[in-house]
Amino acid sequence: MIRMMTGNTVPVLLVLLSLWSSAVLGAQKADLITNLPGLAKQPSFNQYSGYLSGTANHMLHYWYVESENSPTKDPLIVWLGDGPGCSALYSILAGNGPYLVKENGYDLDYNDNSWNKFANILYIESPAGVGFSYSTDGLTKSDDNQVTSDHVAALQFFLTEFPEVISLPMYIMGEGYGGVYAPLLALKIQQTTNITTLKGFAVGNGMTSEEQLANSLIYFTYYRGIIGDQLWSTLQLTCCVSGKCNFYNSSVAACSVAVDKALMNVDSIGLNPYNILTDCVGEASPPGGALQKDGYVHYGTSPSDVFRYSKYAQSRQMFLHKRPSHKMRQDIQCVNTSLVTGYLSSPYVREALHIDGSRPAWQVCNAEVAQNYIKLYPDLTSTYIALQQTYKYRVLVYNGDVDAMSNCLGDEWFVDALGLEEEVQWRTWLYSDGSLQIAGFVKEYDRVAFATVKGAGHMTAADKPIATAQLISNFVGDKPF
Repeated sequence: MIRMMTGNTVPVLLVLLSLWSSAVLGAQKADLITNLPGLAKQPSFNQYSGYLSGTANHMLHYWYVESENSPTKDPLIVWLGDGPGCSALYSILAGNGPYLVKENGYDLDYNDNSWNKFANILYIESPAGVGFSYSTDGLTKSDDNQVTSDHVAALQFFLTEFPEVISLPMYIMGEGYGGVYAPLLALKIQQTTNITTLKGFAVGNGMTSEEQLANSLIYFTYYRGIIGDQLWSTLQLTCCVSGKCNFYNSSVAACSVAVDKALMNVDSIGLNPYNILTDCVGEASPPGGALQKDGYVHYGTSPSDVFRYSKYAQSRQMFLHKRPSHKMRQDIQCVNTSLVTGYLSSPYVREALHIDGSRPAWQVCNAEVAQNYIKLYPDLTSTYIALQQTYKYRVLVYNGDVDAMSNCLGDEWFVDALGLEEEVQWRTWLYSDGSLQIAGFVKEYDRVAFATVKGAGHMTAADKPIATAQLISNFVGDKPF
């Protein structure tokens, strides 16, 4: 039986609603960034920085920037970091966000190609221990499932604090290891929450299938001129049968030796793996894992990491992950992150972002988190298929074509292997920079697209900002590429 509201019930409900609204507005006001250091003029859009509750003892730092265009109508992009162990905040100051740090290290320019010109963007630092995020018990060990649970909890907390965005179309995005985070979060949202506005996800230079990325990496090294004909002939002779090559799981000892030589060329000679056409900043970086002059063992991911579960890795006794006795520091190899690191280390910036003084200094990547992290999904085929068959999401996988970390061939092979019907064959896509230019190439399946960004490396928004912004704008706007 339905009970009618009495005269006393309505005022009580109004009081409760008023209290809830006041609490929401109070939380937003506490996180509002009112004076971001380094800007000649504060932005016209609102932005917020604070903490979202994850699971257990995890507090994830966020930085939310509203759209410059129409914050009440434009979509919400949830941007996740790389790594694992690297911060999403690097993108807000050196990639797709509204700001670029000037050479003096403390002033900011506005980014003319920021994605918040057409979308609201929520940047989340994860796992706990990365950037300004932390665990109250001090532990930094995590895995893919734990991070996914943290992301779901943090996103639900955010929607509670910012109810005005609940009805906006939502897209989850990330680059590199964000290629694992994004689809896992999308699946978890559908399986465990009542969020109904998720429309799709996009993965840039993403980790999709370690086997596909590993096998394709050897092709990439040859066709990009990193290895020569003699080594390539040896690889074909020892690793390939009837034109099909298995560099990842070959049991042939001579194949393992040849693969080892190829990986040495891409890993250890000083090549910039994030963009093979650009120089290492400063000088060719020394191999990771070596004790450097600053007293740290510098740790960083490398292209060969995709071989970690392979027979090749087992035969070479790779990836044993013995922790060094010295202090560790994780770098983004060959990339100058000092400007962003310096800016976010400023006490005035930390105060503006509402970061407690007791929190450690910000680092672009946390070596301890990375070393303790357990990767559970070396291949995401089943996740993509579940998302496509059951939930009908729109998906964009895009790659800079000169990135060796997550090469474009491997991600293309991954998309091809999903078995979807191809609707638009391989073609150019264009962008406008005063005149129409070729931005890259694209092919489309039912609700899934694969695109390359010509001349871009791992950080496509930094390398090709105009083209990448147009690609993402078209995707979230459901426009043709």
